[in-house]
Amino acid sequence: MVIILKFSKYLDESTLPDKEEIINIIDNKVDKQFLSDIKKAGSFVYRGLLDNITDFKIKETHEIRNSNMNVLLKDALNVHFNKKFGWNVRDGIFTTSNWHHIIKFFGKKYIFFPIGDYKFVWSKKIGDINLEDRMMKFNGAVRFRTDDLDGVIKEFDEWLINDNILQSYVDDDLPSAIESQNEISFKCKEYMAINFEYNNVLKEKYL
Repeated sequence: MVIILKFSKYLDESTLPDKEEIINIIDNKVDKQFLSDIKKAGSFVYRGLLDNITDFKIKETHEIRNSNMNVLLKDALNVHFNKKFGWNVRDGIFTTSNWHHIIKFFGKKYIFFPIGDYKFVWSKKIGDINLEDRMMKFNGAVRFRTDDLDGVIKEFDEWLINDNILQSYVDDDLPSAIESQNEISFKCKEYMAINFEYNNVLKEKYL
């Protein structure tokens, strides 16, 4: 009986200690357009982190972890993205509404809210570019063709253009981006990472 009572208390989300503080920050610091877009999509977006965040944390965006992509390929991608969108998309904060994907590849999942102004970019055809077969081959090529890196980057650029990879990336329609479950790169100075335990109680208010 004691075990049942303890478990019931754990499930009672009204006892979550920082719920009101989290809601206050979201209501006052998160752009209303973002809140409108997640409501329209009917889903939050999530970010995988190595951190152990009990309730929530405001994080600055200088901590970027894109370890699955070789730096030469990331830089080459950013050249194209900078021309198209005006910022280094591969240095953004990567999120997805598909939290099962985060569990599989990144471990701990946290609810993501950008603080203040933000930009975003996503692809209509690419779920996670790191998992594309050609991308994985290019990651291997830069390691094993060290005497022909210029050739590798040239082939990489041709793939991005000829296979319409770059063309598939857009910076509008966040609800569709969320519904697609594809990765979304955000640019913002700060963001809020919230423990997944708050998912249901926040859904009641924002979705």
